[in-house]
Order: sequence, then C-alpha cells, then structure tokens
Amino acid sequence: MPRRVRIHSFLVGLAFVCIALTVLLGPLAFGAVEPWAYSLMAILSYTALMAALTHGILTGGLGRLRVPALSPALLGLALVCAQFTPWPVQLLRVVSPRTVSLHALTAPPLAAATPYLSPSL
Repeated sequence: MPRRVRIHSFLVGLAFVCIALTVLLGPLAFGAVEPWAYSLMAILSYTALMAALTHGILTGGLGRLRVPALSPALLGLALVCAQFTPWPVQLLRVVSPRTVSLHALTAPPLAAATPYLSPSL
C-alpha cells in the first residue's frame, strides 16, 4: 500500500476513533470525574478536528470538507486560542473585570507584577 494512502487512511481512522470515543466517554463528564473527563473530551475533539483538517489539506479537498460540525469546532479552537493568549490587563478589565479581580485575589504579587493576564472567558 503506498505511503500516501496509509497516511490518509490513518487520518480518517483517527478522526473517527476520536469522535467515537468522545461520544462514548461523554457521559463521564457528568459524574465525579468531571475535570479529566472534560479534558479528555476536548483533547479527542481537537485531535479529530486536526486529523480531518490535515487530511483535507493533504488531499487538496479542503473545499469538500464542509461538514456542519466544522464551524463550531473552528469557533471552539478560536476560543481556546483566545484563552491561552495573554491579554493586556487594561483590555482584560474592560472585557472581563471579574477575571482581573480573581487574579488579584489568588495571586496578588503575580497579578500586580505582570502587564498581561490570560482571560477566563
């Protein structure tokens, strides 16, 4: 089997396995194991998205990859990026003042020393 076909088969299989595991393990997030269950669902979802996008780029069929779940997945990826990117404290005070006050309560020296904080949207 040519290498390119194996890569495409692997990416499609990876996406399907991640989606199936997310569906099967999703109910765990509503029990006593919430933190790691939510993390696992996020990792699986973003791995499936990455595999589908990589497959679309490699095959040149990204235009055909218009599944209804792609838009919310990309919006979720944008939200994750926005939350991991440190924002200037003045901008964060306008967008999410509660986040700045929580940073000040939990880590006063750190919150006072840095001009940038990560938001909690």
